[in-house]
Amino acid sequence: MNNQEVEELLYLCGDEKRIFWYFKDKFCLDLIALDAERRGAKTLSVRELKQSSYKKYLDKPIFSELSKRFPSGVVNTEDFPLFYPYEQIPFVVTLGKWVASNRYSNQTTRKGANLVLQLNFDQQHTRKYVDLVKPTYDFGPFEYWGHPVYS
Repeated sequence: MNNQEVEELLYLCGDEKRIFWYFKDKFCLDLIALDAERRGAKTLSVRELKQSSYKKYLDKPIFSELSKRFPSGVVNTEDFPLFYPYEQIPFVVTLGKWVASNRYSNQTTRKGANLVLQLNFDQQHTRKYVDLVKPTYDFGPFEYWGHPVYS
């Protein structure tokens, strides 16, 4: 893309903060819900889930009480938030721009302007990162001075 195209996209998308709520194994629910939505399914049977390619996810703790929560054996896709744990981690998702004359060691798809989806970590995550990785410079092994950072 060229710089003007990225600027237009950023303008159209707006600059408000978007929150992505995360918890362990959320992707399992998201994939199943997305598949059900694509098929237009409003309900899923537990038996159907156990016979699908998603059966490997049913062993995850988030599904541990699946049969207890839905004794009828039918899960309404609108009830998926019932699986969400009380404690979730909020990540701020923003859009940014990275203009590069080269591809910075293959970190962008092409030369020119790139639209960047940024997952901005919360302070708790940052503290854990610092404690575990112990970066010794102004930036650590998963950081780069040229990365666009939301502030």
